[in-house]
Amino acid sequence: MAIHVTHSGSAADVVSPDSLAGRALWGGAYWYFGSTAEPFLTSFQPPSYYGPRIAKGTPFASAFRLRTAQNFWLPWRLMIVGDALCCLRTKEAKRKEYKLEAQPLVRAGERLLTPGGPVTLPPKGDLAAWQAALRLARWCGDRPISSLLSEPPAPALADGPSLGLLLSECVRTYAGTGIVQPGEGGIQLARKHWLAAKPEAQADYAARVYARQALGHLADLALAAKDCAALQERLAELLTAAPSGPLVNRFVEKLEALAKELKKDAEFEAWLAARARDEAAGAFKDVFERQLADRRFAALLAKEQWSGEERAEALKHFVETVKRERRADAVARELRKFHDAVAAKAPAAAGEPLLKELAAVFDPESKEGKRLGEALLAFEKERGYFKHWLFLGPFQDEKAGAWETVAKDGRPDFAATYKDGERDVAWRTLFKPADFGPIDLAKALSPNVNAYVYAAALVKVEKEVAGRLLLGSDDGIVVWIDGQEVHRHEIERGLTPDEDKVQVALKAGEHLVVVRVNQGEGGWGFSARLAGEDDRALPGVVWMCPQPKAEK
Repeated sequence: MAIHVTHSGSAADVVSPDSLAGRALWGGAYWYFGSTAEPFLTSFQPPSYYGPRIAKGTPFASAFRLRTAQNFWLPWRLMIVGDALCCLRTKEAKRKEYKLEAQPLVRAGERLLTPGGPVTLPPKGDLAAWQAALRLARWCGDRPISSLLSEPPAPALADGPSLGLLLSECVRTYAGTGIVQPGEGGIQLARKHWLAAKPEAQADYAARVYARQALGHLADLALAAKDCAALQERLAELLTAAPSGPLVNRFVEKLEALAKELKKDAEFEAWLAARARDEAAGAFKDVFERQLADRRFAALLAKEQWSGEERAEALKHFVETVKRERRADAVARELRKFHDAVAAKAPAAAGEPLLKELAAVFDPESKEGKRLGEALLAFEKERGYFKHWLFLGPFQDEKAGAWETVAKDGRPDFAATYKDGERDVAWRTLFKPADFGPIDLAKALSPNVNAYVYAAALVKVEKEVAGRLLLGSDDGIVVWIDGQEVHRHEIERGLTPDEDKVQVALKAGEHLVVVRVNQGEGGWGFSARLAGEDDRALPGVVWMCPQPKAEK
């Protein structure tokens, strides 16, 4: 059995059965190829590359490690455990005998890769001879003759593998600058060859990899020099190498920060708008359009209030975001951000009216409609976690805040004050009426070690309903409804919403819900919501904060 796993540190400790390589070898694998640390992106060879090579009998070590336009020692941080010549063959391979005395690699006193030595300049324009000379130079482990790189035959710029071979040498080993840290001269040469290459050559995977490395390095140099114009130019060139969206985002964000630092924000936005309209940006137009839209939305968020037109513009931004996002959880995060913004800037349009408006934007059966539908359900659930409770505490003295003390006849006196040692403890609010979500008491209260707190809320029921009170707590929790204990869970745990489920039946009218949440140390908090068996909010049920008698 042979196993190939290119994963961060999979072969860092092959003698440990707790590592990927160790498990494979202890389990009977004869051969393992993995990484000793975080591998380069070029380590991840696609099966379409190494599969045919293995089928033809190429040794595993060579099949997984080598690729056209890649130095024999790259990518680094990879390790072979087992026979490096292990391969799949129907019959034994016949090896040619190599007579060193007849064909010495290096003669006494001679440097291998110098003009006039074993590697000679090929006839001008001869692609095959140029490739052979460059590969021989690479195989011998020294830098190639500079003219092999600076003056490649014209066909090399039209042939993908040749272009990849050329760019890899320019980036890695050009002009005596060393292998690990490429010099700007070689990087500039790689840029020159890439931009002059034919489109069919630029489609080669390896060529794009090394072009991205060169152009990305030049973009970093422009960034370090704080040269906005040069960075913009490098970004335009980088797009021709088909980089990933996150890489483009990274440079655009850095360009935005640089423009802000140099007080060239208006110029940056104009450049961004031009790129968003530029058809040459191709698939990356979306990146620029999104960046531009996010900037305009950020400007809206900076305003204290929204006009009707501004709210419409914010809604358009949210709709476009839903179209771009591919995951419901990402849409849910954007939905929360948009709802919070509407609640702050145009309160009358928030809540149920806004959610109903959003639900009607897309066809429910469309991809966007389904993603938004999932997000709306998740948001509805989150909004069910009432947060505007009336709190009493924290107490550390068990007797000072005993239930019999704070709730005589089963109902608390919200105007009363209690003593906990030297501290006065009174009922108070901690959050705003529009707030919702699980409650973090550790941040809101002090002392928050070896303590407990009460929270009270009113539930107004339009007509009799039955459902579940869904609870989560860190640590233990006790619940009373209308003075009657309905749930007690003494436990040390972290907060997991809806972990405890209590069946309840509520008649029409108002019901007082009081919870006590205990705390040892660390996290402290709770969540509570009412829902039906379908996990949806109960109809006709409204949570409210009780008012102390003095405030009535």
